[in-house]
Amino acid sequence: MAMTNTEKREHLRGMINSMTYGVEIEMTGITREKAAALCASLVGGSVQYVGGAYHKYTVTEFVGGRVWQFVSDCSINAVDSNGRTAASRGDYSCELNTPPLTIEDMDTLQQLVRLLKQGGARTGARYGCGIHVHVGSREHTAQTLKNFINLVYAQEEMLYKALGVADSRVCAWCVPINNRRTGYDHGTPTQFMNRVQKCKTIDDIERVWYEELSGGRPESCRLNHYDGSRYHLLNLHRYFSTRGQGCNTIEIRAFDATLHAGKIRSFVLLVLSMNAKALFSSRIATTKNPIMQAGNEKFAMRTWLIGMGWIGDAFKNPHAHMIKNLTGDAAWRHGPNKDKYFLDPVNN
Repeated sequence: MAMTNTEKREHLRGMINSMTYGVEIEMTGITREKAAALCASLVGGSVQYVGGAYHKYTVTEFVGGRVWQFVSDCSINAVDSNGRTAASRGDYSCELNTPPLTIEDMDTLQQLVRLLKQGGARTGARYGCGIHVHVGSREHTAQTLKNFINLVYAQEEMLYKALGVADSRVCAWCVPINNRRTGYDHGTPTQFMNRVQKCKTIDDIERVWYEELSGGRPESCRLNHYDGSRYHLLNLHRYFSTRGQGCNTIEIRAFDATLHAGKIRSFVLLVLSMNAKALFSSRIATTKNPIMQAGNEKFAMRTWLIGMGWIGDAFKNPHAHMIKNLTGDAAWRHGPNKDKYFLDPVNN
């Protein structure tokens, strides 16, 4: 017996609750040492300076042994606690890397973000900062991975606008999925989306990914941590380079940095929902969102989110964050006097 739309939404929400995720938050205005100390005070853990190329500090939880990391990042335009320019790899270049988390850890993550902000951390496009969200990806098949690719491609324009991604970041760090990164514009169009539809295995997808978006062979590209294909809105280089490992994830890089705990929660829920939709659907088409194309951006986002299970009080604030930068009418597709019925987006 086929699922009702309500059952589909409940199933998607259940999938989200069982997933793992990780978040990278780039910031400055606070030293890695101080950020690690604040983290340890919250989660209950010990701070250790590991050093290395990323001048790493770790926080190991006393109970459970999870490890939170604070590393340097040369892409951050660092400033000290007084706002004065600091060294790009110095003490004030700070990126938080969480351990694998679940929905149950969301309160802890949000509390940590608030604590870091209170401790002097600052972030945003002016500092060259961003946020990346990873989702555990070991369950994917070739078809569900193509579903994820197609979902991102179909909703790409809406995501860029809804998330308010600075054009400089689109060019450099989260290029559209069908383009090869050049570093100074939105990239050069490729045949990736056309070729990937014909792929039958994950190995096939990997080969097409690197041939089109890196111009190389998987055997060499996957070994290069900084392979150019990683700098896309959807980063599958992370997935291919960690296949068979416990840290295997898919990364979405389209988020401008913020220390607003509610927005970060929204970002995480969005990525988990996209992953659930890709895993649950038999097939997702590459067709661009027709409502978005017609100009009613808020309605396009609202119906898309409903189709991924975003109904109820738990999604009220995340929904508000996701439509804030968009234009149009969230309640009506064509206007209250023109809409005669409402299409349930679960099946559309």
